[in-house]
Amino acid sequence: MKSIFKYSAGALLALSLIQNGPAFSQKKVEGYIIENGKLVSQFIGDKFTLARNNGYAIYNLSGDLLVSGIKTPSSLLASAPLDISHSAYFEKAALGSILKDLSGKPLNATTYSKTLPFITDNTPVLVASTVTDKKIVYIDTLGKEIISVSRENYFKALGIDIKANFSVTDHFIAKTMFFAAKDFKPFSDGLTPIFNPVSKRYGYVNTGFTLAIPASYTEAEVFSDGLAAVMDENKNWGYINKSGELIVPYSYSKKPGRFNSGLARVSTKTGKYGYINQSNEIIIEPAYTYGTVFYKGFALVRETYNSPVLLLDIKGTIVASFDPDYSFIDSSASSNYSSEDNPFFVPETLVQLVDYGKAIFKGTSGFSLVDKTGKEILTGDYKLLKDYHNGKMLAHWSKFIDGKTQHRYGIIDEQGNFLIEFTESAF
Repeated sequence: MKSIFKYSAGALLALSLIQNGPAFSQKKVEGYIIENGKLVSQFIGDKFTLARNNGYAIYNLSGDLLVSGIKTPSSLLASAPLDISHSAYFEKAALGSILKDLSGKPLNATTYSKTLPFITDNTPVLVASTVTDKKIVYIDTLGKEIISVSRENYFKALGIDIKANFSVTDHFIAKTMFFAAKDFKPFSDGLTPIFNPVSKRYGYVNTGFTLAIPASYTEAEVFSDGLAAVMDENKNWGYINKSGELIVPYSYSKKPGRFNSGLARVSTKTGKYGYINQSNEIIIEPAYTYGTVFYKGFALVRETYNSPVLLLDIKGTIVASFDPDYSFIDSSASSNYSSEDNPFFVPETLVQLVDYGKAIFKGTSGFSLVDKTGKEILTGDYKLLKDYHNGKMLAHWSKFIDGKTQHRYGIIDEQGNFLIEFTESAF
């Protein structure tokens, strides 16, 4: 890691942090960033979440408790921490879960049997009054229904006659196992993939739940920049447009990324990443062991594990280079989905660099806030920095002082001052 004394403007602050640790905040709130070894806190806009003994809580940046005692439901992907990234959240209820806004007010009167977290402005949920009476409902972040899909409508869109195509056993399964997480994704560009359980192929339906692109693909991803990645029967990937026309041929044996800023990440058989345009022209040669999706015209890459992290523009020009000891934070800043589950995933470090000109990197000895020139704005004994925006971020500071390891948790500014400090719940 670079020396914290490299830049004289921060030298006195750095020395103070080493000797005494950060100054204590006058504002303290109860809750945890980490619970059972997992990161559970989230800092979005002017609000943050914490785990407490009675459930999750939402606070504002004045330290006021807005909502407490929130119990999150087990989603179809995993039991996830509270997610407020889309200004709404699902809370566990007696017979499923309900959707609430950030003041804790229900957004509608519906109880959902199963849910998927919001990763964009809409998500599919399951509503079931009985074991066999089920429907998929796509809702927006205000709780408004976009479309309701019954079992009959689902199979009708695919042209399947349930009685003709299913045995008695399969018919029962079709009626009871109607909601598999992998088979439902949000609408994007007005389309979403749909799975045909008879042909075992994917197609696409529109928001009227009419089949817009026939189910002829082994795998199918969401649309982005007007194209979607699909797999053929030979397990090769290409891209189609919204009319179902093959725009990029089935040229890729490894799953490619989504198009963004006109480019998509592709991988060679040896695992080297490069980027193509929508004409299947290689714009950035596959020379990178690590590479992100493009975000607003920029991507992060590195040639090898020990090489510098590079910020590229859409021409492949190196805009900035960062210390080889750094790694970018390749986890979502705003979602409970992993990068594999979230088709709209963008790494936290990339978002911060592009939107704020500064970003959190992880080094060999801890986390640092770094600007586009590679200058360390904040570094030291940080075991965690997360969700940087508008000059503030979540932090876990830890240092061995006077024979004991001291821990501090909270929201800090770019100078390392604790604006709000988190303390253990009294109850």
